[in-house]
Amino acid sequence: MSGTDGVDEVAACLSGEDYARAAEMLRPALAAYPHNPALLVQYAQACLGMNDPAGAASAAWAALDAAPTNEHAMRLYASL
Repeated sequence: MSGTDGVDEVAACLSGEDYARAAEMLRPALAAYPHNPALLVQYAQACLGMNDPAGAASAAWAALDAAPTNEHAMRLYASL
């Protein structure tokens, strides 16, 4: 995933409920930027869509650890 095209493609995958593809695209980005709250929130969404609540909770918690005031991460974590 590179640049805004990658971000847009992940968002399209999440919107289109292609959660496995979104997670696949996010893994290398998270390997490079493991504390990026935006990537972590998107990964949490993908995990949630793939019926992986533990993975979603872990990613949402990591996003909150990196950015404690991230409202999207808060809402995701609270929904689990």
